[in-house]
Amino acid sequence: MRVSLLKDQQFYLRCFVFVLVGAWCASFIGAVIDPAGKYTTVFCEGGGCKLYCYDFLGTVFQGVSLDPYNPHYSGMTCPYLPLTFLITWPFARLITATGTLSERGMNTTAIAGCFLWIACFSACFFYALNRLRKKYHLPRYVLLGFLFNLVYIRDCLCSANTVFLGAACILLFVCCYDSEDKRERFWAALALACAAALKIHPVLFGLLYLPQKRYKEAFLSTVFTLILAIGPFFFLKSDFSDSVSGLLRIVEKEGLPGGCWGLFTTYSVVRPFERIFFHSIGLFGDAFYKVDLFLCGLAAVCALLQTDFWKRLTLVSILILFAPKVSWYSCYLYMFPSIMLFFATLPTRRGITNIAILTLFVSGMLPFPVAYADENRVLPLSALNMLLLLGYLLISTARDVLRGKRKECSSCQEMPSSLDLEGYRGRS
Repeated sequence: MRVSLLKDQQFYLRCFVFVLVGAWCASFIGAVIDPAGKYTTVFCEGGGCKLYCYDFLGTVFQGVSLDPYNPHYSGMTCPYLPLTFLITWPFARLITATGTLSERGMNTTAIAGCFLWIACFSACFFYALNRLRKKYHLPRYVLLGFLFNLVYIRDCLCSANTVFLGAACILLFVCCYDSEDKRERFWAALALACAAALKIHPVLFGLLYLPQKRYKEAFLSTVFTLILAIGPFFFLKSDFSDSVSGLLRIVEKEGLPGGCWGLFTTYSVVRPFERIFFHSIGLFGDAFYKVDLFLCGLAAVCALLQTDFWKRLTLVSILILFAPKVSWYSCYLYMFPSIMLFFATLPTRRGITNIAILTLFVSGMLPFPVAYADENRVLPLSALNMLLLLGYLLISTARDVLRGKRKECSSCQEMPSSLDLEGYRGRS
């Protein structure tokens, strides 16, 4: 009975939904009981966020005049390609560009624009998620687990970042890139290009084309990406060269490395250690950054060598999470296709392995509010979890490659010698 339960797909799906929904209900009750306490961080960064949708509003006001890279702009700057500003420009027309960013965020039109934007990207995101659910023949209630998690609700309200549109495009790409229908493969290539033009890092999902030798689709997606990345520059008010130099200046201004190790050096694992023993923070940033780049390269190589599609997809997703200049919370959305495929491929792994992987996935989506140094934060366990999952995938890939070489060697030993080759051909 125990063995069959560990292989039961419904058991894992119900645990996934029950734990995530239950954690959110408990966090909501805690926030109601103590509105100024640490549980409010589950719904808003810092527990006292005065401005929701700050990423969205920053993009809106930076691009309201279709000159987002103007060096004289003094507000919040975002290092995005121009496609992002063209998409948010209609919303900028609805919002009055007066006063400070905080004042803009409090007026009626800004709030209306934010909720309209949230409704648009939520519809796109869950449409794509539902299509992937249908492809893998999973029950509808699994969508509740993807709705009630740290990534979606918290970042949906706090930032409303365009990463949600990028994640929706990646969901459609994973759903259709290997379809037998040429039109669906075409839309998959376009979806990957849109995600890359919006957030840059999703271009790494193009690695999924190479092991299957889908070079035609890879070339098509590359062409679409170049068109969507470069074309919108010509719709801006500034010249192409001025816009490109302005974008590079903003990227250089941002400067600091992000990704998994960006969290390790802020408030995940290393920062409390640094505060306690060294009374400072940021001491290990450079060392972790170099390790981060090494792990990114290692994950990319393993993704190309891996033959199991779930492992390959998970490696690419982790590669994006570990890449510099990303927001860990938002980019965890790129793990959703891998989590969905994990449930569809449960029978191919041992029960104890499935439990361990599900624990890593779910705990990375749970809210763990902590309070220290006069700050309320949400502990991002997903950074440590994905590091453990990466270790498992690296070991598994090395084992699979060695097994493949052993099979090749054994098959070579079974082949007849060159002296008997002519007789062997005659017998066959």
